[in-house]
Amino acid sequence: MVYFFAKDSRKTRVKLFVAIMLSTISIGCWAVWNLIFFLAIYKRDIVYSGMGPANDESNYHATPKRTYLFTILAEATFMLVWLAYFTCVSNEYCDLMNEKYDREQREVDRVAAEKKKADDEKKKKEADEKKEKAKKDKK
Repeated sequence: MVYFFAKDSRKTRVKLFVAIMLSTISIGCWAVWNLIFFLAIYKRDIVYSGMGPANDESNYHATPKRTYLFTILAEATFMLVWLAYFTCVSNEYCDLMNEKYDREQREVDRVAAEKKKADDEKKKKEADEKKEKAKKDKK
């Protein structure tokens, strides 16, 4: 997935996930805007779609408003479902590709925790020895 556009790394995998989320948000906003526009602002019962000179009717296709809204919402739903699936796939891809890094990080964390524990025990032992020495000196 990532190899086509950029070198595969942890950063590009995160960017892939962010791109999918932004796409999902933009498609959702696009669908909501279409609903708001065609239900609240656009007053005609027929929606004309096409391009070219406005006085040439062969350039435009007339569609009832309900049919047009259904088509728009069906397209948005299809794209959102596809992006939800792709989010799951890319998340699994990131997990699998990051496993090596996560394993190494767990090992580094384990070694650091063992070192800290050993240092704490050493400090505690030294403190206990100082206390014992102080008690002996008082006697």
